[in-house]
Amino acid sequence: MTEDPIQRALAELPRLQAGPGFTDEVLARAAAPAPGRGRLAPVGIVACFLLAGGLAAAFPAWHQARLRGEQRARVEALQREHRELERELRALRRLAAEHSPVVYLGGDESVDLVLDLDSLAGAVPASGARPAGYSVQP
Repeated sequence: MTEDPIQRALAELPRLQAGPGFTDEVLARAAAPAPGRGRLAPVGIVACFLLAGGLAAAFPAWHQARLRGEQRARVEALQREHRELERELRALRRLAAEHSPVVYLGGDESVDLVLDLDSLAGAVPASGARPAGYSVQP
């Protein structure tokens, strides 16, 4: 395994020892209030808590509003699609009423086989049999 050059450089640095009383001095400075900030620190802490509380209260409302907006957009898209499908269905019904029902059976380049169901409806035998998929309205 190759040795990391940074680890090697750090290991080569000289070891320094802290002077006498270093730990006591650091702890004393940490316990003493900073000059000019002694009275403002509690106010700052309270302000931070109030800000955090306000943000925490505002986030769910914002999130709910965003979700409502997304849901509204989805509903509007579905309503547009529903209106379009209704228009298409009305157009198909209009075409079916204007034209006789015809079934394309197939064909090739020279012949197309088409079955007109209206002509079959008039040829219903006395037995009462009807073509599948088409019923004559009385």
